[in-house]
Amino acid sequence: MAHRKRRVAAFVGLSNQIHAQLDQVFPGLTGCYAHGLEAASLRVIMRDIPDPARVQRLGVEGLVKFVRRRGVRMTRPKATQIVETARLALRLAETDHAAALAVLSADVALYDALDKELQHTVEQL
Repeated sequence: MAHRKRRVAAFVGLSNQIHAQLDQVFPGLTGCYAHGLEAASLRVIMRDIPDPARVQRLGVEGLVKFVRRRGVRMTRPKATQIVETARLALRLAETDHAAALAVLSADVALYDALDKELQHTVEQL
């Protein structure tokens, strides 16, 4: 139980850090979701296309198809909300954006690994 408690604390801290990084890279994206990083479609976006310019280019239908190809369902109203958020999002300078994306990618990979480890710990308990 102590092991799980430490992992949960690390998971929560990392989750907060990812929220802050996403707000820098793609302002407003996490506000489109009520349950934060638990949403499967948000995880696809933050892992594969955390770029508002690219999301805007995809458009609603393109975003729905992109997420669906990764095995996750996204409704058109949710995609519309995300594309509109991408359209309104302030964008970082290219060099700042690249650096922020690199940090975000590393943290998302760590988040996914920690999530799997927590699931495994819960199964063992």
